[in-house]
Amino acid sequence: MFLPFICLTLPDDSPFWTAKENEGIWEKLGKDSSITVLEKPGLVLVNHGKTGTSEIIPGKVYYDDHNYSKLAYNTHFPWEDHNPQGGTSMEYSFRSLDPRDIRGDDINFYLTGLMVQNNTEKNMEFNTSQSMLFNGVRNDVIYRQAIMRKPPNNGVGYIIDLAEIIIPGGVVRVDRSRLAFEYELTLGHYGLPHVNGKKAEVHQFEEGAKKVITASIQGRRLALITYNGWDIVDSINHKGRNAEADESTVIVARKRRMTKNPAMELMISVLLHKLDDSEWTTEELSPVKKIEIMDITSSFSALGAVIILNNDKRYEIDFKDIDGYRSC
Repeated sequence: MFLPFICLTLPDDSPFWTAKENEGIWEKLGKDSSITVLEKPGLVLVNHGKTGTSEIIPGKVYYDDHNYSKLAYNTHFPWEDHNPQGGTSMEYSFRSLDPRDIRGDDINFYLTGLMVQNNTEKNMEFNTSQSMLFNGVRNDVIYRQAIMRKPPNNGVGYIIDLAEIIIPGGVVRVDRSRLAFEYELTLGHYGLPHVNGKKAEVHQFEEGAKKVITASIQGRRLALITYNGWDIVDSINHKGRNAEADESTVIVARKRRMTKNPAMELMISVLLHKLDDSEWTTEELSPVKKIEIMDITSSFSALGAVIILNNDKRYEIDFKDIDGYRSC
């Protein structure tokens, strides 16, 4: 935060002081989105010409801290605190349902076979990722990993591989769950504050396997669309978690897997936002033209997908060697 003060050492005729203020890239952006990748810190910066918002997508978070571990941060949808009951804004929230793992910390059970100092009440709570890893940007797809639990097991069995395609005013998510034990998972969108106590207006509908939920307040609208890997979409009202109001609404996707060894699964969703009061159009809520899920990709990696957008752009999601690309 102190770096801006360095400019005070610059002379009066420095371009820092004399250059004419301008709109930078925004002048030519139109409805497109500009993406800047900072490899070393593992940050992706997105400017959405369509909505006038900017987003920071973090890739290197070393510790369990809800302030820093969100999937993305948006200039017009301020930060919202973690909800231990699930549905945390812009996070994957995870709860173990493994009956052997009563307290949510497996070190005693897996090392000794004993369940020590169990806290069943704590285990009922949801947790967000304990670290986030940056795995690079390849063929315009952003790859990261959310480690839902850290060592002693190095996160094995508690990994969500993240793949993101930036689209105007949002993102297409194609995330691969590698959660080896019974679990419940939620994915939350940005929080919408109840300004002056007025609740967000929520609507939802289904078209076959496609599930859509939207939420709106004056001047801001969100949409969450799921295509694969989720059970339901829903909305949750929060109290005391939003930076702008005492109460807020978060739209979420939710899934529960109770088999002893859940299979890997692709969770395909779209998260959209806009800053006006216009109704969502059918075209806006249909950004994906075709999805082809591949059990084995062309590189012989397990479980990937080909995504074709409505503008006919084609993206191949391939998690080959994803662990080897880790950077933290």
